[in-house]
Amino acid sequence: MKNVNKRGSTIWITMLVVFLFTFISFLSDRENPIPASLIMSYFVTLIFGGITGLMLSSVLLIIKQFNRDGRKRIPFWSYVTAKGKISRAFAPYDPVFSFEKFEGQIIALIRMTVLADHPENLAFYRGSSFDPYFQDIIEMTYMQALTVNNIHMEGSELCLNLRTWWINYSEHDGAINRRGDCIDITLRRNTAYIEPPGFSITSVHCPACGASFDTVRQRNCPYCGNEYHMENAGFIIEKLALVP
Repeated sequence: MKNVNKRGSTIWITMLVVFLFTFISFLSDRENPIPASLIMSYFVTLIFGGITGLMLSSVLLIIKQFNRDGRKRIPFWSYVTAKGKISRAFAPYDPVFSFEKFEGQIIALIRMTVLADHPENLAFYRGSSFDPYFQDIIEMTYMQALTVNNIHMEGSELCLNLRTWWINYSEHDGAINRRGDCIDITLRRNTAYIEPPGFSITSVHCPACGASFDTVRQRNCPYCGNEYHMENAGFIIEKLALVP
């Protein structure tokens, strides 16, 4: 209802501006009497002003939708081209690369990191700092929007910096708050290693002793103590940053 009222106001204001402009223009011609100027201004306003107001209100409504809940930090063109950029980056190293699978993996990594009680224990997290706001988040909803900030190679490692859009629910002093956030994530993966078929971060095999364990819960093998290098099998997070 609020958007409808604002759209109606935009149309009426546009029509008023068109009416005043056309009426003054007609009056400037002394051959046009005032009644005729009023009638001609009315019809011009009704047709041209109404259409212009409708178009203007539609544009403003679209802009508002893209600016809501942090969406303004996700440029439309960057959002549209993200899939192609990422797919081209992986093409030389992964002939069966799936963007949908990749996106699902990255979103899962972000959720697990932010919602973890001790993210420093995660095998796939290598961040040196953690935003205090993340500790208050109790639920996250990914808004299906991702853009590319940077992609480059460092030796055999593919490095990506991506921006993601979320609706987050946080608890602070007993109150539940909802807000839209953009989170930048810096990722790294060693392209010299191919992801094993059926690979899952919840059940990896220690290269030292062969034991299976869950890297979501621990970074080192619980049987031999060997550190598991996730970058040789999947992605690691180097940094998570809240976009101000």
